[in-house]
Amino acid sequence: MTRRNRIARLRCRGVRLKRVRDSIPHMIEQNAIAGIVGWSETLNELAIGLIFGTIAIVAATLIRRPCTLKSRVSFLMLIPAWLSLLASVMYGLNTPSQYRAYVLSGKPDDGWLRNFLEFQCSNQELWFEVALFAFAAWFVWVLLSWVFSKEAE
Repeated sequence: MTRRNRIARLRCRGVRLKRVRDSIPHMIEQNAIAGIVGWSETLNELAIGLIFGTIAIVAATLIRRPCTLKSRVSFLMLIPAWLSLLASVMYGLNTPSQYRAYVLSGKPDDGWLRNFLEFQCSNQELWFEVALFAFAAWFVWVLLSWVFSKEAE
């Protein structure tokens, strides 16, 4: 059966066929929304990995307690980074849950959802970047204190 015959049979049954080019903007919008949700989930995975990775670093170094107060205080610089990562995860958890609620409700308007998801994802990226800067500052502090410290005798 050719394509033309199948289309004719469907039209005889009263099925209204939708042109592909009519659904392209909707498909692009759905792909953009799915991309935003995917990026948000990726940032969540990275944030959780960073949190547990730095906790593992701190737990591994607790065996050898740093001898100077300056090196012990450097670990306090991790607290703002952890809080920033938790804020990033909080915004990141809102994104997929709001998307699932939208899909289950079946609303035809994608504009408000895309704006909401872009807002949530941009906040998530902001807090993730703040955490990365805090980790970079901690790393630079530890590296400089290691390079310029006097060797123990």
